[in-house]
Amino acid sequence: MAGKYILAFILSVGASYCLGQTVAGRIDSAAIRREVVADDGISEALAEASEAEYAYVVNGREMSENEADMRVRPWNVRSIRSHEEDGRILLRIRAGEMTRQYLKGNVCGIRWDSRRLDDGSTRRYISSYILHSDYDSIRRAEGCPKDKVFVPEERHWRQLSPDAVYILNGRRVDGGILIYLEGTLLQKVDLQYRRRDVRRFGAEAGKGVIRARTFRSHRPLILIDGKRARLKQWLAMCNIETINMQTPVNYRALSPIDAYKRYGRRAKYGVLYISTQWMTEE
Repeated sequence: MAGKYILAFILSVGASYCLGQTVAGRIDSAAIRREVVADDGISEALAEASEAEYAYVVNGREMSENEADMRVRPWNVRSIRSHEEDGRILLRIRAGEMTRQYLKGNVCGIRWDSRRLDDGSTRRYISSYILHSDYDSIRRAEGCPKDKVFVPEERHWRQLSPDAVYILNGRRVDGGILIYLEGTLLQKVDLQYRRRDVRRFGAEAGKGVIRARTFRSHRPLILIDGKRARLKQWLAMCNIETINMQTPVNYRALSPIDAYKRYGRRAKYGVLYISTQWMTEE
């Protein structure tokens, strides 16, 4: 997951929001479209890891570093412990199964698209989704065993209007903010169509209301320009209404295992490296 931001569909594997807070930042949308994050000096931080030899045991089974890293995600890690054994550092990890549904709520899979507004700006939005109930029915119809990861086809997705209303942690937000939380901080997504929401939010709510919630405990360590930061600072940097468009924002997510090796238990849910420094072309 390091060096890549996973957009769109993360299914069965795969904050406080401060209204009006101003934090300088401009999301590098070009990098996001490429699904990579530019190297902004983060590689130097990654290079600080110890050169010690490691061994990995996940749920009682010893495996390679690559296999362990693929099986341990921010949303399914339960505990990581380490001790020295036979001249190497043994990491003992407990994690949920990769086939479990990682998003709570009635939505289990989302995909993204963008549209250009009259003022020339671009807004991201959830273009289609799959409900948990749909997913379970499709899996059974396709004869896919429960212990296997199943990826639905194009015809299985439901469309969502670009004008849907988005609520994050109880506050209305621009829907594009969720794209920066998926896979690391986003815990729950509910899609609702309710008359009382139309009365509260206006006619747009008739197109659907997305209610999302971030993790309260399974949160990665957030570092902005090398300093530990609170979640609300990162959310404000992602919010189109509170950012300064003249300052760049590049970020990278580090997996729980690598994060633990560099920062210990406080980073067992991973690390978000965020830089607001200008890039230089090689």
